[in-house]
Amino acid sequence: MLRRIHPTQLYVSLDAVDLEMYNRVCRPKSPHLWDKVLESLHVLKEKKEQGVRTVIRITAVAGLNMENPEGFARLLRIAEPDFIEVKSYMHVGFSRLRLSRQNMAEQEEIRRFANEIAEYSEYKFAGESEPSRVVVLSKNGELSKVG
Repeated sequence: MLRRIHPTQLYVSLDAVDLEMYNRVCRPKSPHLWDKVLESLHVLKEKKEQGVRTVIRITAVAGLNMENPEGFARLLRIAEPDFIEVKSYMHVGFSRLRLSRQNMAEQEEIRRFANEIAEYSEYKFAGESEPSRVVVLSKNGELSKVG
């Protein structure tokens, strides 16, 4: 589907670094969906090369996927998105049936994890929103310009 659409901005979620973490965090119904996630990273890069603004969102879930920042950076190199959003899981909706409030990371934890990802990648801190529990990274450290 990603190959067929022509948006001005494209978000892709990346919530795991490998199949084991993906199964633990996302609990997919099909064993082949991790391959689709990896394929989506390649398509995201293709879209960027076509002039689409690209973003990868990492929903950080305390106790589940806030580990292996080097692994996240490795996968980010495949897609080379314009921006990376590292955002805390929020305890709302159906997620409350399987996760607890303790799975919501504090802003300080989000900032630390985002900075660890930045250390292993070409990205820099570009901004944050404490009420939203999100940190944004970009290659040039700016929000307004893609670099």
